[in-house]
Amino acid sequence: MRDDSAGPFAAALDRHESASPAPPDPHIQRLWNESLDINDMAIMEQNDMTQLRTMLGIERISAETLSRYNVRGHVDKSDQAAILYPKYRSVRSRNRIPEGLKLVRKVGNGMEKEDFPFMDESSTDLRFCGMFGYHMTTPSDRVVVLTTNERDALAIHEATNGTLAFTLPRGPRVDLSVLPYLEDFEQIF
Repeated sequence: MRDDSAGPFAAALDRHESASPAPPDPHIQRLWNESLDINDMAIMEQNDMTQLRTMLGIERISAETLSRYNVRGHVDKSDQAAILYPKYRSVRSRNRIPEGLKLVRKVGNGMEKEDFPFMDESSTDLRFCGMFGYHMTTPSDRVVVLTTNERDALAIHEATNGTLAFTLPRGPRVDLSVLPYLEDFEQIF
């Protein structure tokens, strides 16, 4: 018999966390292990990180919000700064390696974006690797805002003093695999 004291969201927590997690993608694991909280980056690296945050339009997002969303900084062997946006499938996974990552790297005066695990858009086997912001879900959450990009999720969360906001995994393209993760919310914007 299931305990319903946590409300209708308890079923979703059980359903999404009952399966044992797959081993982390090796590329994601390496990038995650080499990354740091953006606020912990060295001063020299911080300048490039500040430029990249400006290029991404998140320069006004507070360190607290970036930290809550577990946004991290990475510098590769060529000293190119990158921001890592983690994607989670589980609500209790903030301290674990994420199931998916979006990496945005500053290259010269431009940016390069990569998604991990790499998914071939023409493939019919598009496995769900989580949503940006999903790890912040609590059993009492009844309202969520869905966005098509990380900047909007961060801005909504900050401007509304903490409204839960997720980024859809495939941007504006409909991904039906997210529906089970949303069914316990009463309002979805």
